[in-house]
Amino acid sequence: MRGSKPKGNFETDGVKYEVRDDGLYKLDTTEKTWKLIPEADQTEGEKFNVNFTEMQSEQKDVTVQINKWTAEILDEQAKAKGYDDIKSVRTYTGYPNIYQKECSELAQWSSNTWLVLDKILPMIIDGSIAITSKEDLKAQLPKAPEQGE
Repeated sequence: MRGSKPKGNFETDGVKYEVRDDGLYKLDTTEKTWKLIPEADQTEGEKFNVNFTEMQSEQKDVTVQINKWTAEILDEQAKAKGYDDIKSVRTYTGYPNIYQKECSELAQWSSNTWLVLDKILPMIIDGSIAITSKEDLKAQLPKAPEQGE
């Protein structure tokens, strides 16, 4: 049995390690199995790498969730105006048509939203901006253009 689900891995001086929920594992190359290293036996370097790997994993999870919510916010606004999603909005921006003005405004809002997100994501990750729901995130992002602007 392999143990709990891996959270990340790293290699130091040719030795492979895997971080799991229940601790740090080291690859035993002779037996080709992962062996749990008791915390008391871990070197300072191993402890640093474990903390760094766990931090990277948590940052990735937060980033994935925030990006998902952002895409949902954009798609919801596009659907509220009668389009399939924000991607379909963009298809009306490049040539003269009756939807071009509205779609150009929505596309510009979408672009501005991602620019703002790029600036605030590090603050969300470090906890200086608390985001626990899609509504929390929406409050931090640019407001969508109103109908008929």
